Formats: sequence, structure tokens, C-alpha cells
Amino acid sequence: DTLAKRALRRIGSKMVQGQLDVPCISLQLLSSVGKFDFPTERLRVQWQRRQANVLEELLLFSASRECSMSETLRIVLSKLKNTEDWVVSVPDGRIEVLTIIERYNTRLSAAPKKFGLKGETYHWTQSYHFNSRLYEKLLSSVFDMLEDGQLVEEADEILETMKLTWPILGITQKLHDALYAWALFQKVYLLLCLFP
Repeated sequence: DTLAKRALRRIGSKMVQGQLDVPCISLQLLSSVGKFDFPTERLRVQWQRRQANVLEELLLFSASRECSMSETLRIVLSKLKNTEDWVVSVPDGRIEVLTIIERYNTRLSAAPKKFGLKGETYHWTQSYHFNSRLYEKLLSSVFDMLEDGQLVEEADEILETMKLTWPILGITQKLHDALYAWALFQKVYLLLCLFP
């Protein structure tokens, strides 16, 4: 929490004008937060994969309309998800990856708005499918990435915090229950496949 708040304050001071969107925030966090900002390697890996998942859902699903754009983005995001390569990579390599992702985000953000509302952003109004997939990705944060199928200790607190996103994403209690059941099913199915 403290790390994110500090990084967001730095981002806010840099971005005096212009509109912030979720991909922009994720990219700024990835560029301003370093390996030594985390108390453990496990926390850094979880955080980085979470950022990569958010960017993947926001950008890759939207970019699927253009095959060349989609394939390049898929390759770049896989570099971001490979946490070992990311840490060892030279700063220029990380900057190049983040710059490519930022270019795609800029292109998508410049796309015509769906409803023509003031303050409307492409990423929130593109489709309801996106919102439910994003919420599904958020739900995956209650599972421990290093211990297959186990809930993190703070699962209840995370779920309470996630309720704050419901009005923005159009999530209801019934939809939350269905998506949470689906996330649990996927974890159980994965365990059954790994350990028959």
C-alpha cells in the first residue's frame, strides 16, 4: 500500500495535464517501482504479474482487431510477464518494452469514443465483456500465485476493497458471485489437471 501510494504521488506530480487511464498508471508504476522497493521477491513477482495481467486485458483484447498490433503486443507483454528476464534485463530493454506498450495505449486512447461523454475513456466504455474480464483478473489476486489454489491471508480484505469497483465496472452481487465461483472452479480444475 505504502509503495503504491508513494508511486502514485510521483505519477500525479509528473502528469500535470493529460488524462490518466489504468494502462498509463500501470506503465508508470512499472517504470518507477524497482526491485528493491519490495520486502520480498515473492511480493515483487506477484505485483509485476498483476500489472502485466491488467495491461494484457486492457490492451490485448482491444488490440485484437489488428493482427500485426496484437502479435507484437503479445510478445512484449510476455517479456513483461517473465519476471526473471525483467529483473536481469538492462534498463534500456525495460524502457523499450514499456515504450512499445505506451504507444499502443496511446493509439487505443485516441480511438473514437463510444458515447461522446465528457471525460469518457476508451478503456472503460469499450465493452461490458472487458469490465467483467477485468474483474475476473482482480479476483485472481485473492489467490496465492506461488501456492496453487491457496487463498492469500488478506482475501477477505481484498474482496471488500474490490467492492469499491462495482459501480465503475457494472458488477452486481450476483455477477460477483458467478465470477468468483468461476475463478474458484478454474483453480480447482488446474489443481486436478496438475495432480490427477
